[in-house]
Order: sequence, then structure tokens, then C-alpha cells
Amino acid sequence: MGGELPEYYKQFFDPFIGLTAAAAATEKLKVGTSVCLVPEHNTMNLAKMVACLDRVSNGRFLFGIGGDGMPRKWPIMALNSRTAGRSRASASWH
Repeated sequence: MGGELPEYYKQFFDPFIGLTAAAAATEKLKVGTSVCLVPEHNTMNLAKMVACLDRVSNGRFLFGIGGDGMPRKWPIMALNSRTAGRSRASASWH
């Protein structure tokens, strides 16, 4: 599916690990995602990462979420035109 990754790409942190490091090193800085494409993640793993990051940051984590607007990828994520725009989960924060 694509070959070797570019060298610079190998230097990128996982966003949640990078945000956790930033949150742990600061006391006032709010950390967050721009848009996390939720359907591309394992639901339980994502929920645990988000909960841990929110806890480490003492509530300073801002979680931007979204779906994926590319219909060609929907079958991979078990979405269709009827369900793509709907939330498949709800969350209550603080």
C-alpha cells in the first residue's frame, strides 16, 4: 500500500502522547486536538487515552472530534450515507 515512510514522518509523536507530555510539563496550558477522526480509532482505546489525558491535565484537555467526510472510506468504518452524519456515542465531560 505505499512503500517506505519518509524519514521526517518517523519523528512525529502520536498526538495523544505528545499532548500528555505537554500537559504533564505544564500547569496552566490547555492542550487539545483540532479534530480527532473518531471513526478511525478503536472506541475503547480512544476513550481510555482521552480519559487519561484529561486526568493528567487536570481537566485542561480540549477534545475536538469529527467524523470522516470521505464517502469512499465509510465502508471500512461501517458507515453509510444514512449513519455517517450521526454521532455513534455521546460523552458527558465534568
